[in-house]
Amino acid sequence: ELLWGSYMGTQFMVYKTLQKACAGHNAANRAPGGQAGVDMASGAASGAVATALTYPLDLLRTRLAAQQEPRVYRGLWDA
Repeated sequence: ELLWGSYMGTQFMVYKTLQKACAGHNAANRAPGGQAGVDMASGAASGAVATALTYPLDLLRTRLAAQQEPRVYRGLWDA
């Protein structure tokens, strides 16, 4: 499904970007919990970004699927 793929793609892209940024600043030695803390913070931030970017599309999909007759929305632009 396109929505799931865009969510996962965004999440992994942001996660890897944050991991590289933290490695460049030697954050694992300063973060609480060491590398596990960096991994947890990167995962939480990447999940939040991916959700914020893909939730509006999921909302539109739900509105289109849940409507009854007479149809209120004809397509994405109407929803």
